[in-house]
Amino acid sequence: MRRAFVCCLVLIFSLPLLALWNPKIRTFEQMSVEQRRLVSAYCRLDFQGARLSPEGWERIRNLSTFRENPDFISIFIVSRYQLIETPTPTHELSVAYVVIGRYEEGAGYTPMPSMRNVTFETRDQNAELRITRVTPPLRSSPARRPSTG
Repeated sequence: MRRAFVCCLVLIFSLPLLALWNPKIRTFEQMSVEQRRLVSAYCRLDFQGARLSPEGWERIRNLSTFRENPDFISIFIVSRYQLIETPTPTHELSVAYVVIGRYEEGAGYTPMPSMRNVTFETRDQNAELRITRVTPPLRSSPARRPSTG
């Protein structure tokens, strides 16, 4: 009897503490929407050339777990990209890029129309959804041919 009374007291006094502890719990639908927003924001910033400047990189870095902006010797010139809808939420979301060419250091611009699918892996980090991996790595740029001069 005494144990039950002590347990009840502990429970009663711990309820206010449990109310303060507010973990971020998401439904599958909420996670899917948040994941699409995150990957869409990353793709949009990359498409706009954010990784080409330190200020832009900071905005992209806040969406991912990447600490450094990776060096790329080539940039894919894309005309558009589209998130690929999945029937069930997973930690991965694919994006289809319409590639019209590639710009390489030392070689310049080469037309190469194609489609490229890129997979973005997302995970919770400190109760925030972040991009943890991009496979294959891709640096995109809007469909403006880089100057060769």
